[in-house]
Amino acid sequence: MLIASSFDGLIPWILAALAGIFLLGATSVVLSARGHWAGVLLAVPLLMPGIVGIRSLMTDTHRDTLSLESWAINLSPLALCATSVTLWLRHQVGPRKGRAPSSPRSYDPDTPLFELFVADKKVGVLCEPKREEMFWCSYRIEPSSEEADKILREEKIWNEVKFTVRAKDGRIPNAHTFTGGNYVAFCRRQTNRLSFRSLWPIDS
Repeated sequence: MLIASSFDGLIPWILAALAGIFLLGATSVVLSARGHWAGVLLAVPLLMPGIVGIRSLMTDTHRDTLSLESWAINLSPLALCATSVTLWLRHQVGPRKGRAPSSPRSYDPDTPLFELFVADKKVGVLCEPKREEMFWCSYRIEPSSEEADKILREEKIWNEVKFTVRAKDGRIPNAHTFTGGNYVAFCRRQTNRLSFRSLWPIDS
């Protein structure tokens, strides 16, 4: 009776731990699906319960009689971890369809190359491209109005990828592009440039 009573007292803690693991996994998957590096970071802690779950299944002599729920609980941490990493990798590889220009080209710094939209509303243009790294190109952001400038300085627009970049003819040059970490400095008005993943100038 004492053992049973002690075990019953642990049930709420076990359920809370399982809920925490699933919440962590779900958050990791959502962030990775958006290409955010924090998704992979949150997936790392899932490895330990995932390994423990696999080990318990391998060593359980009665695993053939285990319920479907038991299998799901043991395998889900590792499955969530693998899903998160896979989504993040797909998001990173996806933009590579557009290749960086092999040689630099000069552009009129005052000529808009792309238009920037938030919630289907034009809020600015991208000018003066500059290659930063292998997959990154920065642009000077020119807001279309004072109201648009306030919208562009909201961090969630860039952190949650709530923007769309279109060419002047309406084409979307890279549907998977996102901004680099310098969006924080941009929102604080410390710079007027933003880096975009695999967003290279295109011919009109």
